[in-house]
Amino acid sequence: MDLFNKCLRESPKTVIEPPRIEGARLAPVEAYPAFMNGYPVWIVRPQITVYKRDVAELVADARLRDLFGLKDGDKVEIELRDP
Repeated sequence: MDLFNKCLRESPKTVIEPPRIEGARLAPVEAYPAFMNGYPVWIVRPQITVYKRDVAELVADARLRDLFGLKDGDKVEIELRDP
């Protein structure tokens, strides 16, 4: 995971600012374009999170678990891409 985090630090990112909601504690999210098993995704890193840096959150326009038949603990290939 150290190599993964190093690669993210050296990659271009998009910073998404949160909406202002009174009483809510929201922070920016860093998003990195990538491919998972060849499918376009974004690696997202909220600046406020309950996860350690050994967890990668991915978002896509499809439900990745269904698309690839994934379950917790499955290994996938992630490749960073140009934005």
